[in-house]
Amino acid sequence: MKWPNLDSCRFIAGRIATERDIMEGKAAFLLKSGNEILSTPLDIEIPQYALHINQHNNEETPGVIIQAEKTVDGQKLVGFIPVHSQIPVTTSLHEFRLLGTRKPSIKN
Repeated sequence: MKWPNLDSCRFIAGRIATERDIMEGKAAFLLKSGNEILSTPLDIEIPQYALHINQHNNEETPGVIIQAEKTVDGQKLVGFIPVHSQIPVTTSLHEFRLLGTRKPSIKN
C-alpha cells in the first residue's frame, strides 16, 4: 500500500463545500437545502491522513480526509478518499483515527 502525497490531493479547508467543489473532486458532499446552508466547517487539519475504522469488524481503511463539516444538528462529517479506491465517501468523524499530515509509516 502506498500513501499518496497530500500536495497531490484536491480538498477544501476552512469553508463549506460548493457544487463546484463536488464537480472538481475537492469535496465528497454538499449540505444545502435550496439556498439554506446546513453546515459549518470543522476546525481540523485538511487534508490529512486517516484510517477509517469499520464499526462492524474493526477493519482499517487508509486514506485522506479532504473535507470536514458540522451539520446544524451537531453531526461531524468528513469527506474521505480511500487509498485503494479513490472514490470519495462521506461518513462520521468519530469513525476515524486521524494521522496528521506526515506520511504514515503504517502499512496496510
